[in-house]
Amino acid sequence: MVTNNTQLKRVLTQAAISDFEFASAVFMEHPYKREPIMWEHTYNTSKSSYDSTIAWTAAVLFKLTHDDTYQQKAISAGKRLLTYQERGGITVNGRVVKGVFYRDETHTVFQHFNHQSREHLFAFALAELIKITTADEQQLFKDGARMYGDYLLWLQQYTAPYPMISSGLYFDDEQQDKDSFHIQHLLTDATAESEYGKQLQKGIKIADHLYVKRFPVWFSFRGNNGILLSTALGAATLGDVLHDAQLRQLAENQLYWIAGENPFGKSLMLGLGHKFDDLYAVSSGPQVGALPVGIETRDDEDAPYWPQFNNATYKEVWISNSGRWLSVIATLLKSSSKEKQQ
Repeated sequence: MVTNNTQLKRVLTQAAISDFEFASAVFMEHPYKREPIMWEHTYNTSKSSYDSTIAWTAAVLFKLTHDDTYQQKAISAGKRLLTYQERGGITVNGRVVKGVFYRDETHTVFQHFNHQSREHLFAFALAELIKITTADEQQLFKDGARMYGDYLLWLQQYTAPYPMISSGLYFDDEQQDKDSFHIQHLLTDATAESEYGKQLQKGIKIADHLYVKRFPVWFSFRGNNGILLSTALGAATLGDVLHDAQLRQLAENQLYWIAGENPFGKSLMLGLGHKFDDLYAVSSGPQVGALPVGIETRDDEDAPYWPQFNNATYKEVWISNSGRWLSVIATLLKSSSKEKQQ
């Protein structure tokens, strides 16, 4: 039985090591293997998501164990991650935009999340790599983090004056990449590829073949709280490691959107504020603090839609969203505390 924090740390560290070594062995045998079960949570994992996870977890294990093997694995995965990032720049209205991540090194399809989201993994990886490296390598990852942070800040203009951050950049031919398209968008029919174009047309065209979407291109699963909170967690993490108040504010802004600074003037968290809806919680019933999947769009539009009808997926309660909400707040508080001590 674990009786104190020292023992608990030792047990948990050993569990983390075992899990990492098992995952590494499987990865070496079948790198970037797709999950065998077609469902929403991990089936769409890209090379960039894989390598950000490897870099982050290996860096954390290096800090725990001081084993140089983990440091080297983290740096190797981190350098692969940077090959998936737009570092040369895309010219948009006379401005060069850098930092966005693609699904892989071909730079054919941008990394999107349209229901569940793991956007924060990019920031987690870059932040930890900055902490475990020195000199030129550290600057390499710091540059990647800076570019990614600037990209997130750039996106804010497309939803102003509302604080909700845009979903991101889209090419108009991404649906032609069949392997990628059909693992990103589940439970779709034969019209999905043509409908992709219709949804883009409702977004903002910013260059030839290039659009910004406020809400994701999505089909069966809609609601963007998970996406916003994942991006917020990434922005808060980058704001901490880069000492950037704008990124921390961007993270905080996503909480404001959910708390009621949205076109409906409604708090999406049950019990927060004075104007909130019942949520779709079949098993447990209403619980204060619950968060739903989030605000959706109607048909092919790129504007917020929040029906009064109480149903999935948009009003379905997600425990993961409450966890992300707390993680964003914890990261912002930690960053604020560190600044006060300096």
